Amino acid sequence: RVRLSYEKMKAIGLSLYMTIEDMSMLAEKFRGCYSDPILLHDNAATTLLTIHLNLVIGTLSRYVQGRNDLWSLINDLLSFRTFGQFLLTEQGHGLDAKSLDTTATWLPTGGFCLHAPSPQAVKYMPPTIPIGIPCIGPVFARLIVNGVSHGVRPFIVDLNDGTHICDRFTARCEHSV
Repeated sequence: RVRLSYEKMKAIGLSLYMTIEDMSMLAEKFRGCYSDPILLHDNAATTLLTIHLNLVIGTLSRYVQGRNDLWSLINDLLSFRTFGQFLLTEQGHGLDAKSLDTTATWLPTGGFCLHAPSPQAVKYMPPTIPIGIPCIGPVFARLIVNGVSHGVRPFIVDLNDGTHICDRFTARCEHSV
């Protein structure tokens, strides 16, 4: 069922011919796409499409100017060769971004170390399991440089390659009765 919703999301998304300009400028094509009756047929596909376009590509669109390294990722997302998920929610804080415990510490050797210091800081985004197409996501974390917090920022992370969860990440299915 999950795979089918992703396939529908991809088909709908490709039919929109959306560009980064459409989205970042809130063009009529972007605004109008959500009134298309096709979206009524599968709520899961609609939710996945909204996350992919609004939250993931929308977040990246704020940083793309002057960042040639982001254009290939944007193109892969717009062509649905890569799916995007949005990792803001923490188990213990929900969507309260100001209270996030996840940190991204700048390393002197370059790059960042993302760390969830407790079970409450674990990110929660259900549709991150591999379904045949690579998946990335902005992970929101408190930026730490030289021991000083610089607020919550997004960090692009490879979540899976379409077949396997990327190293140092886990995904689990929890059921409640």
